[in-house]
Amino acid sequence: MSAMETVTVATKSDLLTNLNKQTDEIIISGALAQEIYHLKKQQLTETEEMGFLVGSQGAGSFLTYLIEKLSYINSALSPEEQKIEHAILRLYVIKKLTPETTLLRLKQLDY
Repeated sequence: MSAMETVTVATKSDLLTNLNKQTDEIIISGALAQEIYHLKKQQLTETEEMGFLVGSQGAGSFLTYLIEKLSYINSALSPEEQKIEHAILRLYVIKKLTPETTLLRLKQLDY
């Protein structure tokens, strides 16, 4: 078993690099931490997500994908910001450590 990798980032480019590598834990500091923490409001818990998928008999997955793609068409976010948002919401759990730092932890580590 390999050691868990934790990195600290303060810029969007460093964040995107580590999201693409699927770094185990990413600590975000500075103004970017607040911006990323606001994504938590959009994130469903695992129980909520499973309930939605079971209740929709699997069609919810397709609908979620479609709504996400349509929302990015009219979005004011840059392509880099869209990639960051998508990767975080899909792969990571968001936790606030302090007012100036936010932790992203791979969901798969909690299993």
